[in-house]
Amino acid sequence: MKTDGWYQYKPEQHITNIKLHSEDPENPNYATYLKLEMQVGNPMLLGSMGPGQPVYGRNLNALPFHAAEPQGFTPYTFNLLANPLDPRVDRVVATLGDLGITAELFRLCQLPLRYLDLARQSAYLGRESRRIQQEQQYVHLAKQQLEQEEEAIKQRLTAA
Repeated sequence: MKTDGWYQYKPEQHITNIKLHSEDPENPNYATYLKLEMQVGNPMLLGSMGPGQPVYGRNLNALPFHAAEPQGFTPYTFNLLANPLDPRVDRVVATLGDLGITAELFRLCQLPLRYLDLARQSAYLGRESRRIQQEQQYVHLAKQQLEQEEEAIKQRLTAA
């Protein structure tokens, strides 16, 4: 477990951990080894008790920080951070040192691209729904024509 990015969890050194609730919910164990990994574009924290043991995972998230804000501090808006193409954001995120905040900022920077993809999907569905509506109108017209033809055939048979 000392290779491939795994490191040993030390309670006095690490604030991020994985509780293993499957053992005893009242007295959970902590994973002995941790590893950070991207899974399907999502930063994850993996934990295991050792080689050959099950691997547990959870989203890597920022943890709350309790301290007074510095005097005169003006917080920036999140819109400044949500630009996936700004190299300054990449440099700042790379030097943070807090993996939870790094993961959250990574997710925040991905949101504009995800919104764009959602807008594309919505536009596609709008076009498809209009096409389906038009097809339904054609089917309705065809049904009316068949009904009219059926009625005409019945009238001709009645007259004959």
